[in-house]
Amino acid sequence: MQAGELAAKLGVHLNTLRTWERLLGVQVPRDRLGNRVYEESVVALFEQVAQLRQDEKPLDQIRDELKEDIAAFSTEIPELLGRFNDTTRHLADQMAALALHNQKLLEEIKHSYSQVDSLQEREKNLMASLDRQKKQGVSKQRMMSRSATS
Repeated sequence: MQAGELAAKLGVHLNTLRTWERLLGVQVPRDRLGNRVYEESVVALFEQVAQLRQDEKPLDQIRDELKEDIAAFSTEIPELLGRFNDTTRHLADQMAALALHNQKLLEEIKHSYSQVDSLQEREKNLMASLDRQKKQGVSKQRMMSRSATS
């Protein structure tokens, strides 16, 4: 979940989320654009924090009450970041392969256009030759009909 979505869901400001992260020692992974991405476990933790804050409990007391939840979340982070990085590398590899494939397709298309251009040029030359032959045939027929009439 993106930061803006979570802030709206909890009815708090974005700065409040960042304060909770800092004071509770919660590290939130970021996407490749640098935006925070809140996993379900963090959303659940922050929902608890928001509820306790509505009861006007100070963050120090909340941190003590949720110490076990925060510790469990802290062990999840390296695993989540590892999976995120693996997925990012895999996607980058797929994008590189796709770019190479697209380049090959583009070369094939260029070659096909070149062949089409060549065929069109041959057709144009054949049509011109046929036209010349027809004109020559018509001229011969006229000459033959003139000779026959004279």
